[in-house]
Amino acid sequence: MAEPAPAEPAPSRAGLTAEDRRAAFAAGTPRMSPRVIAWGIAVLLVLGVGGALADHLVTSSPAPAVPHRPPTGHAGPVVPSHTGAATAGAQVHAPLAAFMGISTLKGAAAAGFTLTNAATRTPVSLAHLAGHVVVLSFANAPCNDICPVLARELAQADAMLGATRVPVTFVTVNTDPLALAPGDAAILARTALGGLRNYRFLTGSVKKLDPVWTTYGISITADRATRAVSHNELMYFISPAGKVAWAATPFANESAGGTYSLPAAEVTRFATGIAHYARKLADA
Repeated sequence: MAEPAPAEPAPSRAGLTAEDRRAAFAAGTPRMSPRVIAWGIAVLLVLGVGGALADHLVTSSPAPAVPHRPPTGHAGPVVPSHTGAATAGAQVHAPLAAFMGISTLKGAAAAGFTLTNAATRTPVSLAHLAGHVVVLSFANAPCNDICPVLARELAQADAMLGATRVPVTFVTVNTDPLALAPGDAAILARTALGGLRNYRFLTGSVKKLDPVWTTYGISITADRATRAVSHNELMYFISPAGKVAWAATPFANESAGGTYSLPAAEVTRFATGIAHYARKLADA
């Protein structure tokens, strides 16, 4: 059932407010409510990765590169670390769950949030999408990270899905604390996602985004001098009842120039997996 939510003023395109800058670059881990911490710990215990995902950090240190992929047979998502360039096509024939780094989360309740739809400037909450399958992903608003690869995978997955018993909605949460305004969401213009009626790119203030990043295991590093931002990759499949069924680990190859790509066969393979797991929830 839809829940009323007040519209959130769009952040200034001129830059972060003083409050947001303090929140984004404060030393140490941002504060979280006990409820958020408890939910996050419960999910991490299911993931079996200990405390590695428990802390979200925005810092002035140089940003590490987003890594390329989980190893074959990887059991679940972890906070990635840079491991060098991928070998193109090396895993395209791996079992689907291993290829995607699928982890079964056994129906943990998805933590709610309310953010701003960058396309319409209106508030959207996870509760508004009750009754939908939600494929939740994370990317930078300027589309200068894994975004081009992720966008192709989501668009292909949407085309593969066709008609389902319940709707499937693709939601991407902004991971760039230096590009918060709805107008910063170049991802909508530079990719096919802006043309999908069932796609939402959500943004907001750092105060609103930080609990989402932290709860869903997204670690972010920002360099104030270069404005470079990096983060790990996770994708969640949320049932119409609001339960997290699976997590996956998107991946891409990073070039020396900092751009991300993936061979077409691997994009299609990952897209097939997104459609497969979304359909399992939609047609259950």
